Amino acid sequence: MRSMQEVELVHGVSVCKLLEPIAARCGFHVALTGGTLYKQGARKDIDVILYTHNGGELDERQLGIFLSKLHEVRIRVNSQWSRVIKLVWKRDPLTVISIDLIIPQIDGDYPE
Repeated sequence: MRSMQEVELVHGVSVCKLLEPIAARCGFHVALTGGTLYKQGARKDIDVILYTHNGGELDERQLGIFLSKLHEVRIRVNSQWSRVIKLVWKRDPLTVISIDLIIPQIDGDYPE
C-alpha cells in the first residue's frame, strides 16, 4: 500500500537535486521554498519554484519538455492549477511524496 509521506528539509533538498539537472537542460532553475524550507517539523508537501534563466520569458514548449522528462527521476505530473503544477515523486515502491511546482511567470490563482 502506498502512503503520502510527510516531508522535511532533507526531502526538499533531494527533490531539488533531482529536478535541477532536468530544469537546467530546459532553460530553467529550481528553488526550494515554503514550509519545508523555513518551518520546523514535517510538512504535507514540498514547494519548489521553477524559474527561467536570467529572468527571461517563459517558453511553454520548454516547460512541456521539462515536464515530459520528469519520469526519468520517478516524478509524474498529477494535476495543474494555473501557476501550480502538482507533482508526485515515487521515492520507493511504497512511498510517494507530494510536490507543488510553482511557476510565477504563469498568470492565475491557486485555489487553496
